[in-house]
Amino acid sequence: MVSSADLPLEECSVEVFRIISTRYQSISIFERVASPDDFDLLYEIESLTNPRLRDEVGDISLVPRADRVFGPGSSWIMAPFTHPPQPGSGGRFNREFGMFYCADSEHVAIAETRYHSAKFLKESRIGAITTEMRVLRAQVGYQALRDASDLDDERISQSTDYTAGQALGDQVTALRPTLR
Repeated sequence: MVSSADLPLEECSVEVFRIISTRYQSISIFERVASPDDFDLLYEIESLTNPRLRDEVGDISLVPRADRVFGPGSSWIMAPFTHPPQPGSGGRFNREFGMFYCADSEHVAIAETRYHSAKFLKESRIGAITTEMRVLRAQVGYQALRDASDLDDERISQSTDYTAGQALGDQVTALRPTLR
């Protein structure tokens, strides 16, 4: 098994794609009007009287202050980190922590979403359905990422057994920076 410390550290700025269901609405209630310093207080006050906001925004305390992002569009990035994992929904990643999972092209994001949707429908014995999806396009700012794109270990990219990929993800998470 490859060690995350052996993965090259590559500085990059890349465009990424993520596809989500349209049932997840934008949660941009504060992103245009509040500074990062004010967000905790505003969220706490609003969530006292608005349980719907708690459900939409999630639990901001799950994200260390230094790791939070703010500004237009930031709610889409923060959403996977602020919603507690659902039991049994780990998929490719162990769900003890949030992850903004994305692809390097829209084509790959569509293929990944199609695969997981088909698998879910088959396992739950749901017939044909129509689901509206939203394509998110983001720019990952200039930063260092651990590059796993050239790994020659088929266990990492298995579509049916995520054990090796999850173990590598855990190592990378402990080391920081993130995996590419």
